[in-house]
Amino acid sequence: MRSRSVIALAGVLTLAALVVTAPCVAAAAPSTNPAPICPHRIVITALAFNPPTITRGQSSVVHVIARNCTRRPLTTELTWVGHFVGSGGGIPAGCPAIDPLAVPAAFKPLGSLGAHLGYLVFSGCAATGLVVTARFTGPAGALLAQQSTVLRITAPA
Repeated sequence: MRSRSVIALAGVLTLAALVVTAPCVAAAAPSTNPAPICPHRIVITALAFNPPTITRGQSSVVHVIARNCTRRPLTTELTWVGHFVGSGGGIPAGCPAIDPLAVPAAFKPLGSLGAHLGYLVFSGCAATGLVVTARFTGPAGALLAQQSTVLRITAPA
């Protein structure tokens, strides 16, 4: 129930220095490989911001692609976890704490799944980076895969 209410609010969530746009999760067609090479049930094959560097006051979108390495469907939850970083410890001046955002993510057998989430960094946020982790969990919260990436944030010229 919590995930659905978060999804409904994600499109309008506005914080002092961050705007989260509605997340998108889409299942891709199953892979044609008969025996995928994967060390785990779920493997994150790509995680990156586009663009990878922004100036305060601009936005970027983080994209994840993950693959189901099993021959059965998997029902998982994708949780986006983010936090601003700067030159000192703690949250940089003018930047908010970011609550995790969880969305359902269903994989087809041997299928891939893509998702993305947008972030807007307001000009008052003194962060030099935004670290975002994509975490896939299964039943009872078992961790299936996770990976992090960093958005570089520069001051306006």
